[in-house]
Amino acid sequence: MNLIITYMGGLGFILIMLALVSYINPTMLSNVQSNLVNKSPELNTNFIIGISFISTVIIAPIAEKFIFRGVLMGRLYNKYGIGKSILFSSVIFFVMHLNINPMLLFLGISCALLVYKYKSLVPSIILHMCNNFITFISGLKSSGGGNNFLNVNSSFMIGGIILFIIYVLYSYRNYRKCKKAF
Repeated sequence: MNLIITYMGGLGFILIMLALVSYINPTMLSNVQSNLVNKSPELNTNFIIGISFISTVIIAPIAEKFIFRGVLMGRLYNKYGIGKSILFSSVIFFVMHLNINPMLLFLGISCALLVYKYKSLVPSIILHMCNNFITFISGLKSSGGGNNFLNVNSSFMIGGIILFIIYVLYSYRNYRKCKKAF
């Protein structure tokens, strides 16, 4: 149950950040998305869609978590401690994507915190897969000429706040229980 609530909190935080970035600079996300659409091939056949899905949603998160969280963060942790290892590995993750999307930095920090908290790459991989799935669906909609799937509006902010509040309340309740036990 803790893991599910943590995912909800992470997703809520990402939605809040997405909405805030959209409100601060509405053109930033549309520019990033147009760059992604222009760089990606036309997704017009089922075979291409399947290969793109497997590489984007399944293989990339697994490979990146082993590289950035398993190897890089582990070595940085041994040398600099937890705070700097989370920050440095997340910034390197952000820079390596060659994309000026602040959401990648927040995703990197969230994934690093999950690895640290659960001492496993699996929760981080799942969060990254969820993020890439949303991006993949958005790319399908954009390349198909339909309406953009990720039009950021107040519903993202409200949904994110609700999920994040659930996480905070659950964490606070469990913290109080643990504190009383000692």
